[in-house]
Amino acid sequence: MVKKDAHERVVVTGLGAVTPISSSIDELTRGLLQGTKGFGPVARFDASQYAIDCAAEIREPEGAKSLEGSRPSRLIQYAADEAIEDSGLSGSLLRKRTGMVLGTGLGSDEINTAMWQESTGREQDLAAVIGSMASCGGRAVVDRYRLTGPSLTVVTACAAGTNAAGLGFDLIVRGRADRVIVGGLDTLTQLTYGGFSSIGALAEQCLPFSTERSGTVLGENAAVLVLERMDLAMQRNARIYAEVLGYGLSNDAYHMTAPRSDGQGAKLSMLRCLAHANLAPEQVDYINAHGTGTVLNDEMELLALQEVFGDHFPRLYISSTKSQIGHGLSSAGGIELIASVLGLYHGFLPPTAHDRETMRANPRQFVQGQALLAQAEVAVSNSFAFGGHCASIAIKRWERD
Repeated sequence: MVKKDAHERVVVTGLGAVTPISSSIDELTRGLLQGTKGFGPVARFDASQYAIDCAAEIREPEGAKSLEGSRPSRLIQYAADEAIEDSGLSGSLLRKRTGMVLGTGLGSDEINTAMWQESTGREQDLAAVIGSMASCGGRAVVDRYRLTGPSLTVVTACAAGTNAAGLGFDLIVRGRADRVIVGGLDTLTQLTYGGFSSIGALAEQCLPFSTERSGTVLGENAAVLVLERMDLAMQRNARIYAEVLGYGLSNDAYHMTAPRSDGQGAKLSMLRCLAHANLAPEQVDYINAHGTGTVLNDEMELLALQEVFGDHFPRLYISSTKSQIGHGLSSAGGIELIASVLGLYHGFLPPTAHDRETMRANPRQFVQGQALLAQAEVAVSNSFAFGGHCASIAIKRWERD
């Protein structure tokens, strides 16, 4: 790896999340280690009309219920509160030159669904329209902490959380911010659920990389990371979880919902990520895969991994966090990056939480069942989305030079 100056290096100094298996980072860490799953019948709406009635839903923490705004807005504020407290930032140090980049889809699930169900061409309340905008979640955090740096919302479907982290990294490296709060937010809606059901993409179990896989389970998450210029983090003696090395983006320019079967979009994003991070393939230890459990994605992703990593592929560990918390759509990249960071920091590899027969490789490579206690040095997290969006981000275990 090419050595960068300290002001060009970016580290993770804070984490916060609400997921189907946790309402804090400590609880999420325990859940990842144990292979806890968060699946069950859909509670937020009547799913009896669909062929599958299963989702991974958040139980809103009591502390979030007292916050202002819609459910998604409350959840992202709650996760941001944890991440910012974890980072040790406050006051003017937090507000000055701190940005916000959030990857999301819908703004408010309640408002969007109500407007969809009741639309008759009549005038809509302006507050409701504003509340339905995708930017409302990130804006809630900006307002709560009076952040004066760049504020962006990324809407690239299931790659949005990873895109957000990459853009936050860029803002710091290019000197536009000293720190950026990044992450992903998405909540379960009947509109999205019905859409996935209509294309036969849902299943009662999420079995990534299994020969028995038949579909994904939709989930929801609010995931937040604090990215910070390394020299500034070290000056204030902040706890550093990991270093962000680089990221890659591509589009497979093929189909709105289906990936290219040859995995060229995924391959390009990983190759660009390795190049941006100045990594050779053999330096990567662990892949947090997109791993949806669908027939098309998992076949494509494994093919791309084999092409990118070549002779090193059999030595890679690969797992999918979706096997525990479902497919969080726009939030997936954010929470899966957090899972990767926690694994590097605490010395474990997050699991693929099932014991079914796996595709073309041994079960140990897919970290089946529970987490594997092993120290990885470098991890790559993948996100591949509707619209052909592909994103990969590389992180490294933190240690002082």
